[in-house]
Amino acid sequence: MKKNHILFIISIILIVMMCSGCQQTGTQSVSKITLESDVVELVYSNLTFQTKYEFLNRDDPYPTKIIEQADASYLFHNIAGRDIFVKVTAIFYDKDNNVIGGGGPKTIQLFDDYTEQSITPVNTISYKGEGVEDVDHVKIIAEET
Repeated sequence: MKKNHILFIISIILIVMMCSGCQQTGTQSVSKITLESDVVELVYSNLTFQTKYEFLNRDDPYPTKIIEQADASYLFHNIAGRDIFVKVTAIFYDKDNNVIGGGGPKTIQLFDDYTEQSITPVNTISYKGEGVEDVDHVKIIAEET
């Protein structure tokens, strides 16, 4: 009976060790948004598109979807160990990793170990320009100012 308990405890410890990891700084990727920073980490990110629908000709029974804007939304957690001001910029890329455009910079203040909550307005950097329909992924760069 003791042998089974010991094996069970060892199994739990091994599972916990496999699931845990080191805190990552530098580059962090969540879905289609990559963060490059040593002072913050992503707690939420989302890439969305603002669209409209138009009938391009009178004979077309279905409207055409037109992408007007790409929005990179994010929330940060301060891992710097002190109160900081962060300058945030975003670079929008296509599927072939070509730069389409950029947005920002925006400056925000984060207190020591503060995590932005979804209760507060979500930070958003938008791109509205040529090639917006080709946006595939975004790199957010957050630097301490």
